[in-house]
This record gives sequence, C-alpha cells and structure tokens, in this order.
Amino acid sequence: KEARYYEGQPPMAELIKKAVNKEVDCTHEKRTEKLSELESLSLEDAQKYFCPSTEINAKEFSLTDGKLGYPSMKSFFFDINFDGKRDSIVALPGKGQRGRTNFIVYNSIGIELIGEPFSQLDSETRVDIAAKELSIHHSGGACGSVIDLYQHKDGKLRLVKRRKQNMEDGKCIESTYDVSDGIEYFKSKKELTI
Repeated sequence: KEARYYEGQPPMAELIKKAVNKEVDCTHEKRTEKLSELESLSLEDAQKYFCPSTEINAKEFSLTDGKLGYPSMKSFFFDINFDGKRDSIVALPGKGQRGRTNFIVYNSIGIELIGEPFSQLDSETRVDIAAKELSIHHSGGACGSVIDLYQHKDGKLRLVKRRKQNMEDGKCIESTYDVSDGIEYFKSKKELTI
C-alpha cells in the first residue's frame, strides 16, 4: 500500500486503510517505484524480503553471502527445509560458534524448527538448492572440524554424510563417512594441506 499525508487530510492510519493494495512484482527487472517514503520499505527492499528466491542465481551458497538478504536484512524468507513452503529465518549476529552469526528458523505457521540441523545453522552453513542439501560446519580449530551433510529425503532433512578432520602422524587427515540411521560407515580418507 502507498499513502501520503498532507496537512488537512485524515490521519495516516485511515489513509493506509483506504489505500489500494499493489502487488509486489517478484522480478527485479520490473522494480519501478517506492511503496512509500513514510513508514514503509522501498519496493526494492520489499522484494528482497518477500521474494528472495528471485535473487538466487547460484546453485550453492552460504546463508551470509547476501543471496537471501542477509546481512542487509536481519530476517528473510527461504524454504530452508525444502518442504515447498518458505520459512522465516532470523539472524543473530555473534551468537553462533566462534562468534559467527547464528540463525533461528520458524516454519510457515510460525513454529520454531528445533533439533538438528536447524539448531546448528550459522554463517558457515551452505545450501545446495538443486541437491536439496545443507552443509553444517562444526569448527574445532585447525584440523579439528566436522562437516555434516543433510539431504532432503522422505519428506525431511536427514544426516547422510560426515567429514571429520583429525591429526594423524603429524598430518591433517579428512575421513569421510556415509551416515544411515545415525550409524557412520567409513568411505574414504585423504590428506589435507593446512
């Protein structure tokens, strides 16, 4: 809605009620006007907030690289659990591991999503839209990290792969495991350069 107040008119609240709803066009090529200069977002900001998927050209991205609106917007909508409905994601800068930005997720009806992987989303989380995967990085310092890969299967995100970094004989080794029903199955091992 858009309304402007001029002296002698009814109060702004009344003007807003009478104003005609204008659809926010979700294609960034057609951004033409501001919703309002008073108590409102610009059309560009509204589109970033309500239509973030139009900005995503990458197959894979992190939650903090600006594809979804963060860091310019502290909350944004995105289907983080790949159920076909956009979730509300709220950023908490400095509240994650090692001072990272942590994210809280609310589903389409406002219920907080808890447990893994949702309790672990932070600025190192990577999203692969095509594969419907989330990659969660647990920082343990140099050659001490764990990366968990969650994939959308059977209607929910499931832990399917884990990569662990450990020192062995003075070398940084990354071991990869397939995970099924919480059980790790060794797959491969490789040396990393630090």
